[in-house]
Amino acid sequence: MFAAGLFALGCLAPPPAAAGDWLTITDFTGACGTTLTCAGATATEGSVLRLVPAAVEQAGAAWATAQLSTAHDFVSTFTFQLGAGANGWRADGLAFLLAADPTGLGDASRYGGSMGFEGITGTVAVEFDTFANGGEPAANHVAIDLDGVLGDLAITNPYGVTNCDIPTTPGCLANGAVWTASVAYDAEGQTLTVTVQDGDNPAEIVIAGFSVNLATAVGPQATLGFGAGTGLGYMAHDLRSWRVTSAAVPEPASALAFAAGLAALGLSRRRR
Repeated sequence: MFAAGLFALGCLAPPPAAAGDWLTITDFTGACGTTLTCAGATATEGSVLRLVPAAVEQAGAAWATAQLSTAHDFVSTFTFQLGAGANGWRADGLAFLLAADPTGLGDASRYGGSMGFEGITGTVAVEFDTFANGGEPAANHVAIDLDGVLGDLAITNPYGVTNCDIPTTPGCLANGAVWTASVAYDAEGQTLTVTVQDGDNPAEIVIAGFSVNLATAVGPQATLGFGAGTGLGYMAHDLRSWRVTSAAVPEPASALAFAAGLAALGLSRRRR
């Protein structure tokens, strides 16, 4: 009767979900141990999250303490900066992760090209790789890895730049600029799309519509986070901001309207 009343009144039922904020971090001060779980070498450095420092054979990871439903569309947008304190190789890169279970992310054995996550099953990773480890066709690439395997699926080179002999070159992920990346999931189409932007340069879709069912690959709930690693080559890997919007989270205006409708319904019942 209660549910029927909601739908009969119409205005009380929440509208089809537009994406609302699930997570927003613009300053990482105090985030480790509260909003985020940080592991390995990961720690805050001022207002940024330093996934790994500029040192040999480091591994680190950080992930949100809450989990996100994989049944709905979501967009994860983050800014990162790679290159501070680098030696000549500027290794190895970072990855945005969705994991069924974050246990083991960032542990010491997952340094270098493992980027904090290699070998952990039930994961989908979007890697932003700066070093050509054995068999990789190019040092500067974005790719997708499934189930903890570094398979370099849907590999592409941002702005067409494959290798960075001059590391400050525009389009090189480790050029020291603040990059913006966006990973968007279409739950109905079961696809991931990845966009990058080097500083103020035009944004570029680097992976369009990669087919993956997150509910199968990860599970009904996913832990979202990041991993990174250095090897004999190193640099600081800094995350500067992170925002996740999800269709599972109603926009504030919709939520307020829904709450107001519930209150109105309760008041009308008391007056009967």
